[in-house]
Amino acid sequence: MTSIWDLAALLASAVALLVAVIAVRRSDRNASAATLVTLYEALRAAWGRYLQAKKPAQSEFEFAELVNLIELACAIYLDQAVHGAAREMLEEYLLEVLEILRSDEVARNRIMSLMERPNTFKYLRRFFGEMRRLGKLRALSDLATRSAG
Repeated sequence: MTSIWDLAALLASAVALLVAVIAVRRSDRNASAATLVTLYEALRAAWGRYLQAKKPAQSEFEFAELVNLIELACAIYLDQAVHGAAREMLEEYLLEVLEILRSDEVARNRIMSLMERPNTFKYLRRFFGEMRRLGKLRALSDLATRSAG
């Protein structure tokens, strides 16, 4: 026979579980927002360094650093390390930036010259592939279709 204490314990356990689920969900959203803010700040700074570079060698170095950071953002997106609105905002940012880079011949050539190994920029290619699969790209990208090696 179930006593009032058993029912109270069951109710307390259910409430504790609900509170834990809500806390984890809020924590996940907070972590996603913090990741997005950190990425945006790093990307803003990288763009600034690249656009302010005076010497060609410095410009090429800063461009490589910028593209590496963009690839990191693609990896974070693909790993689903951000969720909800933060994930949506990151996707939109990456699509916009990669479309700008893709449409600029100088940027495309610089990216291609940076590809040293078969796995160089693999997360950029995977992101393009995923976006193409989802119908979010207007056309095929050189980065997505370039064969490695």
